[in-house]
Amino acid sequence: MEVLHLALDKATEEGLIEGFNNVIHGMKFSHLQFADDIILFLKAEVKRVFEIFSGRNINFNKSCLVGFEVEEELLYTMATICKCKIGALPFNYLGIPLGANPKRLSTWEPIIDRVRKKLSGLKCRSLLWAGRVVLINAVMSSLLIYFMSLFQASVAVIKKIYKIRRNFL
Repeated sequence: MEVLHLALDKATEEGLIEGFNNVIHGMKFSHLQFADDIILFLKAEVKRVFEIFSGRNINFNKSCLVGFEVEEELLYTMATICKCKIGALPFNYLGIPLGANPKRLSTWEPIIDRVRKKLSGLKCRSLLWAGRVVLINAVMSSLLIYFMSLFQASVAVIKKIYKIRRNFL
């Protein structure tokens, strides 16, 4: 996957493929990777770039196409050729709802629910105060920091999370 990453970066630099420009000031990117997952941000004309660069095959049964400023007919044609599903925004990638509005409380509800489940009342009764503090910090660092590395939480979200933490403690 590292070799694929470097090949995609080089292809973007040389203008062979085109990703997004200036999403972050002065930066271009054509893909996001995590372990063996990848999202490609490419123009619709590009065919099977992943297979060309990596020598591996895409599992289209587990893949979906999401179009940005692409005619619907082209999207359906590509999905038919690739035998994959058509997705829509927002969609989840590694637990992050890409394309969702982070200012809406509904975007944060799945994360808040996961925090609530991790800090359930049953665990509270079986832990000493110091154990509760450790569990709160572990939940906060593992769930929220990951999500907040992409989205800024609103005051309403922070207040809900603090309330859950206070009740657990």
